[in-house]
Amino acid sequence: MLRMRALEQSVNRKLRKLNPAYAISNLNRRLDGKYEFDFKVSVDPRHFSEISAVLREVLGALPSDRQVQAKFYMAESLAKKLKQTASAEGVSQSEVVSRCVSDYVEKRGQ
Repeated sequence: MLRMRALEQSVNRKLRKLNPAYAISNLNRRLDGKYEFDFKVSVDPRHFSEISAVLREVLGALPSDRQVQAKFYMAESLAKKLKQTASAEGVSQSEVVSRCVSDYVEKRGQ
């Protein structure tokens, strides 16, 4: 918890250099390693790229797209392997599926 507060303060110090009204709150790190936070302010479009740069510098990435529910059918043997993999890695099955699909889509785009 202390580390999140320190990260939040670091982001806020840098954001306030851009504009004293800019700040984030409720910074949390999800189980999948991505960050989420509240950022409620009117942003001048000319400053958005600078704000994105600050977030990337401190957090390493911008918050991701929101999660949506998807339904897939797969072979029972694959479902068992998925469950074992997720359990071994200590993550949800959804995270494993999301990561695999993302890797596949990125490789196909190359």
